[in-house]
Amino acid sequence: MIRVNLLPASRETVPIFGAHLDRRLMRDAAGGVAFLCIVSAGTYGVQELRLTALRAEAGRLERTVDSNAARRRDIAAGAAQVARLEQLEREADARRRSGNAVAATLIDIGNAVPARVWLDGIDRSTGGFVVTGAATSLDDVGATLVSVERSMPGYAPALASVTREDKSAVLHFSLQLLEPGPPAAARANGVRQ
Repeated sequence: MIRVNLLPASRETVPIFGAHLDRRLMRDAAGGVAFLCIVSAGTYGVQELRLTALRAEAGRLERTVDSNAARRRDIAAGAAQVARLEQLEREADARRRSGNAVAATLIDIGNAVPARVWLDGIDRSTGGFVVTGAATSLDDVGATLVSVERSMPGYAPALASVTREDKSAVLHFSLQLLEPGPPAAARANGVRQ
């Protein structure tokens, strides 16, 4: 036989501020509040642990960024140095090639001079070369001018001066050789074509 008490349990009340509250309900409410406090404290603790770990990671990343700033400056300085050296290499290469072109031009000038004429000097000037030399006659000076013009297409040779030594058969002359490019008048006026 099973005994069952179907009568309602008697209420135990606790008087608080003139109100009579059920003790069992108060106990259940207190347990719920305690459970919420424990869960909140646990959640807060877990969040604090995560925040501490994140702060540590953020500090480590900041230190890495700071240490990499010096490396970035070194790399930027190295890149600037490399760019400057590459520019110097390009300029040196252009100068080496231009030296070859000038040497070839000097050889062409020397080869164009007739046998009865000798050169005193070849000087680089603005827009070309100034060639000085000596000959025994005006015909030889004229032959030099024609020979240089034929052997150096594109250059515009012009007789700059001819002088004779006192009581001598030697004529000193000067030729102006203008490099190929815009006409001399346009170059003098700064006009480009």
